[in-house]
Amino acid sequence: MPTRLPRKPPTVRQGVRLYILLAAFYWHGYRRRAAGRRMIRIGIERGYSRWERAARRWLACSAEIAALLGDPEPPEVHELRETLGDPPPSRSDA
Repeated sequence: MPTRLPRKPPTVRQGVRLYILLAAFYWHGYRRRAAGRRMIRIGIERGYSRWERAARRWLACSAEIAALLGDPEPPEVHELRETLGDPPPSRSDA
């Protein structure tokens, strides 16, 4: 996900939040891939809801990380948002 550090040094609170978000991002990515394998095994009708829930949580973590770092989201996130029909997250910099 992030390939570099933020432009301005984060506070301790922001740093801790970033580490928690990164852990959640990788965890939900793992769950999304596992749910995808399960969906292939048992069928889309029975397995889609678990995959969709993990994908939406992964997207939420990605949006928070992008907002915290001040960087745009990667292309694979935009592809998944289009697939699910989610609007891009609004940026409130105020």
